[in-house]
Amino acid sequence: MDNIYYRLASDRPEEVYRDSSVLMTPVRDNSPYINQPNKIGQFRFKNNYTQGMAKEVTKWSLIYSNSVYLSILSLSLLFSFFFIYLPLRRRRLSSGANHKAILYFFLIGLCYIMVEIIFIKIFQLFLGNPAYSISVIVFSLLLSSGLGSLFSGRIAKLLGRRALFTGALVIALFLTLYAFFLFPLVSSLIFLPLVFRFLTAFVMIAVVGFFMGTFFPTGIRHLGETDSTLIGWAWGSNSFATVIGSVLGVILALNYSFTVVLLVCALGYFSAGALFHFTMNRREPAA
Repeated sequence: MDNIYYRLASDRPEEVYRDSSVLMTPVRDNSPYINQPNKIGQFRFKNNYTQGMAKEVTKWSLIYSNSVYLSILSLSLLFSFFFIYLPLRRRRLSSGANHKAILYFFLIGLCYIMVEIIFIKIFQLFLGNPAYSISVIVFSLLLSSGLGSLFSGRIAKLLGRRALFTGALVIALFLTLYAFFLFPLVSSLIFLPLVFRFLTAFVMIAVVGFFMGTFFPTGIRHLGETDSTLIGWAWGSNSFATVIGSVLGVILALNYSFTVVLLVCALGYFSAGALFHFTMNRREPAA
């Protein structure tokens, strides 16, 4: 009997997931979006719950939850273009080194906000309340990043040119570990009293937050020594990335998983550290 319910109850439900025109994979903690019925890249007008519905329209787009987030992303891009990019157009960029500096600040802004958004969503289950998650994660990131900014100069003096790249390696390592082991870890600790869960979340966030906080002031300090005319572009690029990253992170999590977003952020921070260490940091100070 070729019935979808029998096929789902069989020992090979993956075949149904693969062949279905809608997203039928079970919802899990790593991707807890029950309101996302369509596979990425598909826009299907079809009655999926009745037989004999032959007409199907497929377009290159997304539907339901994705359409809302894509609309927000489009508006974010539009307003960021007019209020951040256009005012900075008066300061022209010419050399490749300039563009690398702008890319550096774009990467750290994009990855920072994506890490923050994803951690807020991940720790909702662990802390038991979205309000707790937002408060604890934002507080932990701001405090640890602020301390990282405060001590960034001392770290640079201690480790020299390799300071930021070392921080990038630490961030990439922890984000990769969190991508694969954070859910089992918080699940095993969910029995703890609420105050201890607060402290656990704080420590987990503060470890990466401290090193994430060193990137922006180190980059600004470097531009002040080499080309101070780029500082405005650095702020603008970072702000632009922060605006779109808050939506882009949710879109990636919606269609893939929190694990994928954390791995993307790990790669982004590693790329930013490598970009600074191997290109930007080789420039001579301005006369």
